[in-house]
Amino acid sequence: MNTAAMEVQTNLYTRLMMAATGRYRAELDAVNSQLRNIERAERMARRLRDVEMNAEAQAGAGYVPFIVL
Repeated sequence: MNTAAMEVQTNLYTRLMMAATGRYRAELDAVNSQLRNIERAERMARRLRDVEMNAEAQAGAGYVPFIVL
């Protein structure tokens, strides 16, 4: 048997969907990473408030979190 004949052929639609899924996954991973950063800033602000400091978590351009004291 020819090994080339054994290879799985993917059609154009399948390759397009695989590429779209890869791009979607990368974007979703970036959003989840940013969400973790925002949640981390909120936890820090909450801990600072627990020790009676006036602190607030905010997000700037591009949703970059920071703490306002």
